[in-house]
Amino acid sequence: MRVRHWLIGMACGLIGLSSVALADDALPWQPVGDVTLSDWKGVQPGGNGGAVLTLPGEASYRFADGPHGFYKHGFRLFNDGTVDWQTMYGLRFSVTLADEQDVELTVSISTPRRSGPDIVTTAAAHVAGSGRHAITLPWTAFSLDAANTSPLKYVKSVTIAAKNIGPPASDKAAIVLNDVRAIEAPAVGLACDIRGRSVAAGATAEYAVTVSNCTEARQAISLSFVPQGWEEMRATVEPALLTLAPGQRQQIKVHVMLTDRIAPGGHEKQVLQAVANGDADRAQRLTFYTTLELPHPYILHTAARWQEVRDKVAEFDWAKAAQRKFVQQAKAWVVPEIARAPKNDPDDTYGPFLFATPNETPLLACAYSWRLTGDKSAAEKVATFVRRLSDPTDGYPKTLRGCNQSLVQEGHFFQHIAMAYDMIQDAGVLSDADRKQVEATFRIFMATIGRESDRGSINNWNLSEVTGAFYCALAMQDLAAAERFFSGPSGIKDQLAKGTMDDGWWYECSISYNMWCASEFTQAALAYRAFGYDFLNERVPASYPAKVLLTSELSGGAVTGDADPAMRRKPFGMDPDVSGPNRRSYRTITDLWDGLLPFINYKGVMFGVNDSAESVVTGNRTEVSGQPFEIAYYAYRDPKYATMIKMGTGRDLLYGVPELPVKTPEVFNNNASADNVGLALLRSQTPEKPAREQIQAVLHYGTHGWAHGHFDRTDLLSLMRYGRSFWNPESIWWGYEPFMYKFYVQTSVNHNMVVVDQKMQEATPGTRLLFHTGEAFQATAVETTARWSHPPYGGMVYD
Repeated sequence: MRVRHWLIGMACGLIGLSSVALADDALPWQPVGDVTLSDWKGVQPGGNGGAVLTLPGEASYRFADGPHGFYKHGFRLFNDGTVDWQTMYGLRFSVTLADEQDVELTVSISTPRRSGPDIVTTAAAHVAGSGRHAITLPWTAFSLDAANTSPLKYVKSVTIAAKNIGPPASDKAAIVLNDVRAIEAPAVGLACDIRGRSVAAGATAEYAVTVSNCTEARQAISLSFVPQGWEEMRATVEPALLTLAPGQRQQIKVHVMLTDRIAPGGHEKQVLQAVANGDADRAQRLTFYTTLELPHPYILHTAARWQEVRDKVAEFDWAKAAQRKFVQQAKAWVVPEIARAPKNDPDDTYGPFLFATPNETPLLACAYSWRLTGDKSAAEKVATFVRRLSDPTDGYPKTLRGCNQSLVQEGHFFQHIAMAYDMIQDAGVLSDADRKQVEATFRIFMATIGRESDRGSINNWNLSEVTGAFYCALAMQDLAAAERFFSGPSGIKDQLAKGTMDDGWWYECSISYNMWCASEFTQAALAYRAFGYDFLNERVPASYPAKVLLTSELSGGAVTGDADPAMRRKPFGMDPDVSGPNRRSYRTITDLWDGLLPFINYKGVMFGVNDSAESVVTGNRTEVSGQPFEIAYYAYRDPKYATMIKMGTGRDLLYGVPELPVKTPEVFNNNASADNVGLALLRSQTPEKPAREQIQAVLHYGTHGWAHGHFDRTDLLSLMRYGRSFWNPESIWWGYEPFMYKFYVQTSVNHNMVVVDQKMQEATPGTRLLFHTGEAFQATAVETTARWSHPPYGGMVYD
């Protein structure tokens, strides 16, 4: 069915987006069943300690089921009937050919889902010639996305299929398989828990590295550094030579000495290389980031920027009032004890929590109070809170869950904990033992987020989570860990490049997410500046595929069991992909700020889009502990953002620039269109009429918006005049879990458009056919082709 809606406007009116710790006694490989494959299916016992596979044939091994299968511990998902191979390098086994056979092998790894068919990843190998062949298949040889290694966390079975290529060499062709194992490295393994440290000038950073012999042969291993050529720090390794028996591990020490030529926050990378038995082709490398200590604080503000805030308080009454509010909030807050049963489990399948999420707000108020007034009792409250959070017996190391909400809230919960921890370092309220305990919890949280980020997730949830992990790493000045969450797969830069569409809208197509994500990016950029990175002004290369998510499984929502891959990518009918043109080769943080501006009216109100209700864009957001456009103007000094600030009713103490430009652009008068989010806005252009008398109308087309998308295009999304709205796409809100959310709130029958048989449109993109703005009239037309579909009658099913 093809639908066209037209909107025409006359002059007077209108119609119409790591490393892990290794056990000393653990071998650097994991056998897959028995060495002789006696517990594999599809094979027969053979000579030479192997198993015979008749060609064509298939051998398989399945790990034993556990009593629970999938289960959750805090915000981590485990399966006791699978093995975790994420920290391994790949698979190794041997194949013996009796004669000059030419054999093709297909190796498959199966991973169970919580619903639907297993995930199967494969790798191919080709062997020829008689005798024994050693096969080594790294994970990079398998059909795995490098940014989505999550299937390796839950390996259930391994299958080796083999067939002759060309005529068989004998009537009963067969091969012998031996010793299938997952290995840590092809020859020698290197592992280190902490690869980023900071020390004072003239001091030496020390790293404990585990070296492993991953072969069945005795190996002499030489260790050295790969120089770039401009190093100022001096790196040494002790011992530089060692000999390891098969499967043996040994710990070595890496030392990096800093000189006085390095600036605070300055850092260098050291690349350690291990070569076993002179075989440099299989050398293993490990990178360290060593930093000259940077005085705290620097995550939310540096010491100099905090002085600017204090100067504001001294000069401006609004700043004095804002400080008084923070101080009163800090004095009133009683640091909560860890939540205890039965009040510590919201029965949401994640298990017990420690603190209610809203405690992040007074926690920050205490940290602000210390920085602004020097009130040591406020800093003591922060110290008490982080001690309780990190308690190894009852705290986060036990629960793997800090707050009482979902993982997205856990992300900004830990963002603010890291900020507060950073702010009180000079208060004299934390002992070395306290820091060790708190930072151990930070690393456990970072590992939790690392597990969540290995699925190729791009969304507001993941951005909140990785930013929390990023700040925890910065608080410890561990730039190796910080870089994983900044530049690594699904890290902050990936979120910007892949989550921001060409028109500047966040791909989930929600007003609040545009401002939230823009604020997260801007704050992260300000924090990283102290270490020499200018992400604030960086152009990140754009991502061009329509696919944003590597796996379209919902956080918290059960996945459809449909066998059709195309339908599996659209659980509950939602489309995770983006539509519209790509005209630019880069993305910037300001894209997200600027993308909203043409659509905000003269009162600072943005009409509703998808799950977003009509919204005032000014005001504080708890997730970022600030006013978004104050953050934007603080960072960029663009007068357009000052226009938005002036529409608000209060200023932001932490980010507010006291003197705003007297004249700022009127960004709310013109017509506008954005072809990715799919908004075509017309405003009447009668000369000399004030903006409040403009008639404003909007048609909707374009990207669905994933979990928050509404199932209609070509609808009359908004009609406004005199600051009043005729229609709002979110006329009622049921919350996420009631079935009426997916069944009613997001469906076409609830919106301002013609529907057929009370059905909803399928989530398909539309296109803009016409956009004209002139002196006589304004006009736009949009079109979509979509089937009418039944709404998800059961709503959304949560696991």
